[in-house]
Amino acid sequence: VDRPGQGRLTDEEDDRLIKYTVDGILEELLLSEKHIRDFLDDKNTICTTCLKEKHLPLIKALSKEGSSLTKDQRKKETFLNCATLAAELIPMVDNLDDDTAMKMQDTIRDIRKNMSRIMGKYPNTGVLSEKAMYLGWVPEKGVSGLTKEAEESVPPHLRFWEKDDEVERIDIRNRLAEAILSGDVVLTKDDLLYDRVSPPDPPESPSIRDDGPYKPGQRTIWSYHQNADRIEFDGILLSYGAWNGYYYPPDVIDSFDATQLIGMPVRFEHEKRKVGEYTFAKNTDDHSIYVKGWVDDPKVCELIRSGSVKGLSPKVFFKADDSRRTVKQITKIEEGSVVQNPACKVCFISWAS
Repeated sequence: VDRPGQGRLTDEEDDRLIKYTVDGILEELLLSEKHIRDFLDDKNTICTTCLKEKHLPLIKALSKEGSSLTKDQRKKETFLNCATLAAELIPMVDNLDDDTAMKMQDTIRDIRKNMSRIMGKYPNTGVLSEKAMYLGWVPEKGVSGLTKEAEESVPPHLRFWEKDDEVERIDIRNRLAEAILSGDVVLTKDDLLYDRVSPPDPPESPSIRDDGPYKPGQRTIWSYHQNADRIEFDGILLSYGAWNGYYYPPDVIDSFDATQLIGMPVRFEHEKRKVGEYTFAKNTDDHSIYVKGWVDDPKVCELIRSGSVKGLSPKVFFKADDSRRTVKQITKIEEGSVVQNPACKVCFISWAS
């Protein structure tokens, strides 16, 4: 914003100008997210009128207001994007089911994160980075990735670095991230030792384990048998652990009936075209979903034979405790793709010749 005789607004002045607008958007987003969580828990509790006529229109209006207040192009684009997303959500309320609700929940969560970061509230780096959560990575016990002063400011129940179990550290670190986003905990980029503690880059070509045929208790496997026309494979489609920023507990994997996956299409890198089919699926004693299937697409078969395609990746729909980044229920697995780099890090290819 130009001021006659005074020059442009500083970043701090620009932030002060839009602060109340951002706070208003965040409040409406949290209320919207609560309505949708209530719907997923109990279909009779949601107030669709509140969502359609109050919260979402307010998010849209406030976002447009924010875009007119700031002269920071990045912030302006964020506001306009949020306004567009809110407008797209409004008609979805009329046809609300589990899948739609989960899509709305994901969109609202993304808007909320963008709004939080527009004010520089979230330090997206180091141990708290989106990359760290996407990879399901956390440093070893005793390493926080924070300065000493920042460690002391974190509430005791969110001190992930004190836990022995890696999965528990991931869970608590993710809850710390949510607390920062909600404003319950205040940490800035200066509080993170991101130059010393950061997630590694994912491997371009993950190592291949040659473990032989699948055995109960073995979590990393995909073998295949081939003939001239197609490849028949077997392996683990999904197992317990932290994948793509969410923790899948063993009991959640066990409670999903794997047999319903029989006849499900095999796709390549989650594209629409079908390249094969699953012929067998079962739950295993080691909290995994074991599958068999075939692929007959010539190009995909060649990629498997050459070792370029190295894993299995399911498209999963689920209900989750977002504050803990923990899956509560798998509602549907729509397809399972053959992929180069699976998010589930125990699903790399191993084959027997």
